[in-house]
Amino acid sequence: MSNELNMKISNPDEGLAKLEHVVQDFSDSHGWPVALNFKIKLILEEIILNALNYGHPGKETNVSLKLIDNGQDVSMEIIDDGRPFDPLKEAPVPNTEALLEDRPIGGLGVHLVKTMVSEISYERTNDKNTIRISVDKSE
Repeated sequence: MSNELNMKISNPDEGLAKLEHVVQDFSDSHGWPVALNFKIKLILEEIILNALNYGHPGKETNVSLKLIDNGQDVSMEIIDDGRPFDPLKEAPVPNTEALLEDRPIGGLGVHLVKTMVSEISYERTNDKNTIRISVDKSE
C-alpha cells in the first residue's frame, strides 16, 4: 500500500468522477473515517473544479494532484497551468450572513476549504499555480 497518490485531470466531467473513485480507493486502503474521506473529497473537488472551470476560459486546463497520507495528516499538492489566481487573496469573501438568494456567486467554496484545513498555501512558479494543503487526521 502506497502512502502517495498521483493523478492528472484535464476534463471536469470525467476527471471529477475518476477523482471520486481514486480518492475513495485510497481512503479505503488507509482506513480513513467517513468524515475525513468526505472532507478530503470536498476540498479536492472545490480546488480542482475551480482550476478546471476558470484556469483557461474556453480552453483545457491541466491539473495534477499529489495526495499523501503522512500518518498524522493528509497533505495535498494541486498544480494547474491556468492563469495566475491566488484563491487565498483573490477569491471574494462571502457574506455568510446574507440569504442565499442575495449572495453573489463566488468565494464560498474557498471559504469552506479554509475552514476545513490545518494549513493552506499558494505560490505561482514556472507559469503554474500550486496550492498546498494539510489536513490533520485527528480533527
